[in-house]
Amino acid sequence: MPFRPQHSLVMIDVDKMHTIDTRSVEDLFGMWSVFNKISDAMEDGKRLENLSWRLWNRETFVCSRMPRARKNIPLPALSSSVSSSDESDEEDVSSLLPSPVVRPELRRSESSEHRSRGRQQNHITPIDLEKMVISIKEKKSLEPLSALSMPSPAMPSPTPSDDRQTP
Repeated sequence: MPFRPQHSLVMIDVDKMHTIDTRSVEDLFGMWSVFNKISDAMEDGKRLENLSWRLWNRETFVCSRMPRARKNIPLPALSSSVSSSDESDEEDVSSLLPSPVVRPELRRSESSEHRSRGRQQNHITPIDLEKMVISIKEKKSLEPLSALSMPSPAMPSPTPSDDRQTP
């Protein structure tokens, strides 16, 4: 059973949040691990745990790293020696070998909007992280969403029924 104190035992120093490297998956995972363990003993712990998990998840799975360059490994030259060939086998060897599959190299086409924003927008900055934590700390109460006023569905008008009795 988790320990749930009446008063928070752990407080976060919001002024130090900007020192966290938000591009480092290890740092974000470490931050989530800490919040995961102490969320019950800290004010807004569950919200901070959720925020840190989302940041870690986003950095791990959504933000793309540098595109991996495809390495072209040079193949060694074929032997020019004919001493190993079997003279009884006069078949054209090239007809027996499967033709190499030529696949086009796929490149990610980025929209001009994405390029104009720059790569910096993919990652959250430490200052933005600090602002998010401050907003969580300042906003104490969450108001429920207002109920949407939807028109009630029109009920089909009842059709006059035959009052005749069937024999």
